[in-house]
Amino acid sequence: MVQEENSSHPRQTGRRANRARRAEALRKDALSPIRILKRLVLVPVVAAGIALSAYIRTSDYGSEDALRHLVAMVGCGPAAAMGLAPAQEGELGYHPRNDPEGDGVACGTETRFPAPEQDNRVRSVGGAKFVRP
Repeated sequence: MVQEENSSHPRQTGRRANRARRAEALRKDALSPIRILKRLVLVPVVAAGIALSAYIRTSDYGSEDALRHLVAMVGCGPAAAMGLAPAQEGELGYHPRNDPEGDGVACGTETRFPAPEQDNRVRSVGGAKFVRP
């Protein structure tokens, strides 16, 4: 009877060892810093994808136009590249942030205010003026 228990015992020990090895490998994989980092990086990517999908589905424009409208929000450069500049208020590609003048035209002409003129006077050495105390 004791012999029967010993004959089945090595087989059980082998199973336990295999199970312990698998558990250790699973534990090592679960606590891997690379795996944790991948999961942390995926969270904002998935959130951005969901937000983009929700925006496209709820937009007043078709899916392609909604994406172009969203890209135009970045600035006048991308809006012009997408062929949406200048855009009138209410049109595809119009965003108030791209309309600094408030005239209802986003990414229209350059700003109405000219650049300040530069002082082109010739300066001479030794012409400094000092204020006396």
